[in-house]
Amino acid sequence: QWRSRGDRTESLSEVVPILDYLDDDLIRRVFSYLTHRKLAKVTGVCRSWRCLGNDPRLWQRLYRSRFKIRRELHVISSLASPTAQQKCVAKEEERDWRTLFVTKWMAERRLRSSFSKCGKWKHKTCEYVGCLAVLRSKATYEKHMKKHRADVTKRILKEEAAAARKRKRDEA
Repeated sequence: QWRSRGDRTESLSEVVPILDYLDDDLIRRVFSYLTHRKLAKVTGVCRSWRCLGNDPRLWQRLYRSRFKIRRELHVISSLASPTAQQKCVAKEEERDWRTLFVTKWMAERRLRSSFSKCGKWKHKTCEYVGCLAVLRSKATYEKHMKKHRADVTKRILKEEAAAARKRKRDEA
């Protein structure tokens, strides 16, 4: 329980780890420079690093930088009111970005060298967050994106109608 430091000896209980002097925001800032593999490794060091390393903002940034993605707001921005946009942003913040990253990364890894029969189209996963559909041709890609746009349009219109009904009830 004792260790020697040059000419003095001190108890291990008296030694204060340097991490006790670092603020959580500073540690998160350092973690933001790590790759997904290194970030996954540091989350296994201790409980406090697990909490800091599993911060959704870190994994969201990694997801966005690693994969080309489409945000729902950019697709149908002309239909979305500010209220619908805020709901969409809030919904994005609630996602488990680490799980999304790992599942997308594994799906992309399986497709790493897959090409279509003609050899011109490289297989890829969908660009929408959370969608892991494998797109094997340009036609499949266009059809799939059209479906996403229709789904997003339907959801935004439904949210707009619900907001209008709520406003009418509040006015009455």
